Amino acid sequence: MKNSDGAYIQAYNAQAVVEPVFGQIMTCQNDRQLLLRGEDGARGEWRLLAACHNLRKIF
Repeated sequence: MKNSDGAYIQAYNAQAVVEPVFGQIMTCQNDRQLLLRGEDGARGEWRLLAACHNLRKIF
């Protein structure tokens, strides 16, 4: 918002945007929790989910 001088006023009601990719993966792909154990398994599963998400955006 601008004041009469043309300068911007600090807005206190600003809202943060949640990363939509995480929400889309959780809701559209029904991924509420990771199924594989360990850090390597979880990382691999998350990469697969992210790759599938990107492919769905292309097609």
